[in-house]
Amino acid sequence: MIFRAQTANWFEVLVPRPRLARTLEALADSGLVELDFLREDGGESLQFHALLEPLAQWRRSQARYADYWPEPGIPAPQSDVQLERRLLRLAQDVSGWQAEAAPHVDRLEGLLGAQHEWHRLAEFLRAVAADDVLDFSGLSQPRSPLTSALLIVANNQDLPPWPDGVILKQVRLRRFRFLLALGPRRVLDELVRQLAGHAVHRVELPAWLSGPPVQALEQVEDHLRQAAADSAQEQQLIADLNHKYRLAQVLGELRRLEWLVEHLEGIPVSAYLARITGWTRASGEAQLADALRGYELAAVVGFAPPPVGLSPPTFTANPAWIRPFEMFVKLLGTPGQNEADPSPAVAVIAPCLFGYMFGDVGQGAVLFVLGVTLRKRWPMLGMLIPGGLLAVVFGLLFGSVFASEQLLRPLWVSPIHDPLLIMLVPLVGGAIIILLGLLFQALGALWSHHFLDWLSADAGIPLCYLGLLLSWQLADAGLLMALIGVLWFLAGSIWNDRKGGPAAWLGAVGELLERGMQLAVNTLSFIRVGAFALAHAGLSLAVMSLVEATDGGVAAGLIFILGNVLIMALEGLVVSIQTTRLILFEFFVRFVRGEGRPFRPLGPPTSPQINKREKS
Repeated sequence: MIFRAQTANWFEVLVPRPRLARTLEALADSGLVELDFLREDGGESLQFHALLEPLAQWRRSQARYADYWPEPGIPAPQSDVQLERRLLRLAQDVSGWQAEAAPHVDRLEGLLGAQHEWHRLAEFLRAVAADDVLDFSGLSQPRSPLTSALLIVANNQDLPPWPDGVILKQVRLRRFRFLLALGPRRVLDELVRQLAGHAVHRVELPAWLSGPPVQALEQVEDHLRQAAADSAQEQQLIADLNHKYRLAQVLGELRRLEWLVEHLEGIPVSAYLARITGWTRASGEAQLADALRGYELAAVVGFAPPPVGLSPPTFTANPAWIRPFEMFVKLLGTPGQNEADPSPAVAVIAPCLFGYMFGDVGQGAVLFVLGVTLRKRWPMLGMLIPGGLLAVVFGLLFGSVFASEQLLRPLWVSPIHDPLLIMLVPLVGGAIIILLGLLFQALGALWSHHFLDWLSADAGIPLCYLGLLLSWQLADAGLLMALIGVLWFLAGSIWNDRKGGPAAWLGAVGELLERGMQLAVNTLSFIRVGAFALAHAGLSLAVMSLVEATDGGVAAGLIFILGNVLIMALEGLVVSIQTTRLILFEFFVRFVRGEGRPFRPLGPPTSPQINKREKS
């Protein structure tokens, strides 16, 4: 039903035990199920205690060597009967690769680290190439009482005073500076330890470095070329080992088996059958059975009442154009099974509020194009499509095109010339939105079987509110309706709390005043929509005034372009925030509680999805 959160169904699937792994993968690939196993005392269930250590060992290897592994391949489906034996063999393959590859990885990392240091050293040597006094011969001899230290320090980094007896040469570059220090080994080592907390990096000077800067630079570049050749050789040796051990295929199968161990653990089984249970968003048994039939899997699918004590998850089933607007509801949680899902209403309200505050044909068209272009990468930006279209519509009504009111005659009214009307229209629209929120509150009471309680007292609130709104045009009828609503609420509240005595009267009056003030404040909050529409028009007027103040030409074009960019950036941010605030705190406040548990579908294995109709 539209506007109502959907409740997941409890499902049970019986499958032959050899097909359990394939069935679980097929269910995960469908995206229709969330597992929730029934724990039966004394019943047999799958356990994989023997695989905990091999899996832990593989994860340790993954943490250390994943950067040197290929992308996992597509695993070949295997029966869960072979699961333990298969995983142990694959873990042994990884261990064999590690035993041969570890020395090459260590050497490669050493070479890469040395190259990084030597590149920094070469940068320093180029900066001091013209210095004929410097000579690097003997600066880093391990047994010499004197030593040197080359430090890299940020230009804005303050350092402590240097100790006596240390010769210092400083070379300042754009982002950082080099400090070459020469002095007693003991003093310099202590100095480097003190500088450890000042974001200072020490570049080791190799023992083979000698001669003036130009000669030393040639030595560094020779070592860099040799290190690059050695690194390439080590990388090729590692790649050869990846091929030798079929590592891509092994990793793909290991990821699949890890996923299976995680999700098969605890599934009830017998000698011949296995039972998968949980929640599904499938509308009926046939839909879930069809998902398994697509993999040529024979299974018995059944829906049943959920077990006692288990709360079903909820989900929304909105069309694709509404889904970006579900973000507003998710900010407050997941609607429960007896709560309204206002996403379809928000998909209309949010663009209208946004477009009214951002009414401009040209700027709205730019936002529309951005939404169409970026929605695949950032789905939430799909909201810019209807928002941009409504901005174009209100731009036509306001006569604004890229901040100019000279290009188009308003189809309705100019905000600058009729501000009171611009402020009044959102007030009426806000009242309609609040009435819709009160209706959703009534629907929630109906779905939770508390409609009579709502009707006995709370129904007087929307009646009173609607009467006050109608009193603007129909004074007598509107005020009479409002009075009936007040009496309805007070009588119902006192009757429901008839044992409370005089305190029930005071409580009912206090609650009526509080809720009436809330409705009044919520209604007046929508004036801000008109205020921001005027602010947008004011910014547009300021930009066009600056354009007209110039003599035209390049300056006028630059001001026009930058002004529109500034308006779109500034107003786009402000209008988005205000739209979100109005929806959350003026619309949702009466009926969205977020008491539901979100439906979390079982995801497929982390390796690529298995091919459909591939027989196990």
